Amino acid sequence: MASPICTVDGNSTVDGVDVVGGATVTIQLADLAGVTTWSIAAINTDDLHDAATINASLSINHVTKTATFTAPADSDGAALIFRSIINNQRDVNGRYVEEWATTFGVYVLTGATGQRVLAFDEKTEGSASFGWITKINEVIRTSGGVVDPASAGAGLVFSGGGYNVVAADGSIVVNPNSIQVGVIGDANHGNLSGGSLHSAATGATAGFMAAADKGKLDNATSLPTPSTIVIRDVAGGAAFENLSANFIESGTPPLILSALGVTVLELYDDPAEARFYGFTTAPSYRLSADVTVTRYLANTPHCPVTAWEGQIDSTWVNLSATNSAKLVIPLNLPNGCRLDSVVVKIDPPAHGGSPPANFPVLEVYRWGEFSSAGSLIAIASDPGGGSYDTAHTISASSINEVVDTTAYRYFVRLSPEYGANALAGTIYLWGRVTYTRLAGSQIGVD
Repeated sequence: MASPICTVDGNSTVDGVDVVGGATVTIQLADLAGVTTWSIAAINTDDLHDAATINASLSINHVTKTATFTAPADSDGAALIFRSIINNQRDVNGRYVEEWATTFGVYVLTGATGQRVLAFDEKTEGSASFGWITKINEVIRTSGGVVDPASAGAGLVFSGGGYNVVAADGSIVVNPNSIQVGVIGDANHGNLSGGSLHSAATGATAGFMAAADKGKLDNATSLPTPSTIVIRDVAGGAAFENLSANFIESGTPPLILSALGVTVLELYDDPAEARFYGFTTAPSYRLSADVTVTRYLANTPHCPVTAWEGQIDSTWVNLSATNSAKLVIPLNLPNGCRLDSVVVKIDPPAHGGSPPANFPVLEVYRWGEFSSAGSLIAIASDPGGGSYDTAHTISASSINEVVDTTAYRYFVRLSPEYGANALAGTIYLWGRVTYTRLAGSQIGVD
């Protein structure tokens, strides 16, 4: 026998069907036998929704007799009443058939209590036996008829059908018909913003911190910034400028001011004018920025290769003909620095317009512990030209070599002119090296 009864997501609609908010819901005519036409529509909703919106999202397939829609995603819950009609409620003779129309409920439960809400004009859609009475009785039985009994926070509690204020201390007095302020003591005066509850703290009395003192703490830095408090950096260090110590003292040097970490270097004869210039006894100092250093090389060159052989006449002979024929000067560099450039100055003899075929060459090498030849890290040829016969420099720049004195020795090798038109008599005047001690490196451990 033809019937308008439906299922929702495959479940019977006798007592209504609970669905998940935001989910796609499928309504299916339970039995297609004897059905020629079918209509389905939402006719009523709860107070927060409306049937027109639900029907606008309803997608109906009249062939399969199915309909889909998206359930309201509402934590306050939703109640939707649908009407299902088959064959326009008319039999083959055109007579009205009341049983060919029915209603049923689809519900989204409330998020807080998991209860169904009521829909307008709901009768038995939520319970075939008792209708909406079932949902009203649930509220009565679970909360005494009062919705959402709860505490509003510390000091406000729900009891006996009403809310009562409970004072945590004597600062508030709760009377039957009033609330009054009690005696506020030191323990419950509360926090004040910018007030004068306390005076500014002193060395003897606790109190508020003065704004100027708070500013000093906030501005503390590990950098050498004037008029600021010193704070250690992540490595436990701090930077200072112009370190010196001035004291009025008397006595016979040397004096050690061990309590201050200062070693006296100079003492004036007149005790009234005595000044001590000292240095701290810390083992090392960390640089806060790159420092570039330029130094002149020693004027006494030597050949540093490992191929020296002792002779029976108390002399040494350099077995390396290549290096013994060149001028080799050691570079004394701090470990970890960056070698930037090397410059030498020479004064060639007068050639009278006939320059040598091969001009002098400046080379920079690093030698390993067992190396007799070394590795070339920079090279620069004499520029020659019309001013070659006068004193001039040869420069090897932009070397950019990070020095590792734990594994290498570093040297400058200078070759004189040679070949056609070459003359003896070129004089080596001086050499100069420039290197950079990098930020973060420690003086005293290099």
